[in-house]
Amino acid sequence: MIMTAAVEYIQADSQPKGIPTVYFYCEPDEQSESQGLLLLKSLIKQLLLHTRITRKHIPDPIVALLDKHFQEKSIIPDFDDLADLLSQLFYVVPDANYVLDGLDQLSKKNVAKLLGLIRQLFKASSQTSQSQILLCSRTSIAAPFLDIVKSIPSIIEISTTGNVFDDIQRLTKSITDEKMTYTRELTQNPTLLTEVLQTLLSEAKGM
Repeated sequence: MIMTAAVEYIQADSQPKGIPTVYFYCEPDEQSESQGLLLLKSLIKQLLLHTRITRKHIPDPIVALLDKHFQEKSIIPDFDDLADLLSQLFYVVPDANYVLDGLDQLSKKNVAKLLGLIRQLFKASSQTSQSQILLCSRTSIAAPFLDIVKSIPSIIEISTTGNVFDDIQRLTKSITDEKMTYTRELTQNPTLLTEVLQTLLSEAKGM
């Protein structure tokens, strides 16, 4: 919900300026190899849609790659193929906003490659591109092997850990108190109610 609001805010600010916002939300609890491919394909599709709407010219090498991997009887692209295609489109649309949520849901192999790609593109593009990227994830991904801040040293980190738990605690208590006002009570056992509340808050810490 937080990232959906962030995307809507960024779109509202950038769309009137003709700046596209491309995004992808990784599915929770599904650290599969296919999700990394879906992420890259989605970004590629959104960038291509923008070039079509704005009638941007697509260089012949990119057209050749699209034909190679996405036409009938084409060669199925792997992660590296899609990363190469995205890298080239990155410079065709040099002012896009990228929003990626839930990188900790990707497989260790894919997230390591993705962070390397992000580091390469946004470091090398500082003089040729105005694109920006917003990443949302646990600090440690594919734990305990990768850390976003260490993987991309120049990135600005905004931590919400200290504030979010207090908000969740207040929200959980509010919902629990509301449920207790129903005609049919959840439970008359105060000990059980306390245990349920503590369990909810404990689970929230891992979100």
